[in-house]
Amino acid sequence: MKISTNYKKIIGIIISILLIYLLFLFLYLTKNNSLAFPNPNNIIKEAGLLLIKKETYISISLSILRLLLCLLISFVLGLVLASLSFFSELIKNIINPYILIFRSVPVVSLIILFIILFGNKEACLFITCLMLVPIFYENIYQSFLNIDPNIVRAYKIDSNFNLKILFKIYIPESIKDIKTSFIECVGLGFKVLVMSEYLSGKTNSLGYSILEAYQNNIDMVYIYSWTLILVILSVSITKLCNLIKNKS
Repeated sequence: MKISTNYKKIIGIIISILLIYLLFLFLYLTKNNSLAFPNPNNIIKEAGLLLIKKETYISISLSILRLLLCLLISFVLGLVLASLSFFSELIKNIINPYILIFRSVPVVSLIILFIILFGNKEACLFITCLMLVPIFYENIYQSFLNIDPNIVRAYKIDSNFNLKILFKIYIPESIKDIKTSFIECVGLGFKVLVMSEYLSGKTNSLGYSILEAYQNNIDMVYIYSWTLILVILSVSITKLCNLIKNKS
């Protein structure tokens, strides 16, 4: 039964990819606008050429390293803020409006604001972290609320807040939700990071590669080729995270 299910999934993926290819080929043949809808065969060929270039893997590696750094920073900040909010109602009331703001403000507005304030070199890191911290914060905080109070009571020593309770009870009991947060943040973080790299002009990055294609006479084949690579990367990273989560 499991083999049959996996087989159906593979067939479904192949059919979906084929339909996308046929749709793009149809648009290329009927719209007569190679700028907007270039030949999909040329896109696939260009993507293949990109994948044999050393510069492509340098851009991919540096962007993934930035993503990992943002995930680590965001997790630590989210954990600290969630812990403080959970053990102090006053701190929670102070932090919550900022969390709401960062979840509500459009990403583009934040990117432009940070480029103006801090320059374009590290804006992509700031923006990505600001988008991810609220997710970690809310998931970890909610996880703390769901922990059985009887378990916590057995470990309490002198007060409601101490590091022993935090590291012996709250964090271990929240591991499942933390893993889920990482899965959720990987996909979102990747998209936000590439967008901020593009708008900030961060060199040696995936976003900058697309920016170069746009600036060089709007080479749509090149742009679509990078987009195809980005989609494959995003799906692969998310699938890998889900695989690690299911096996752990």
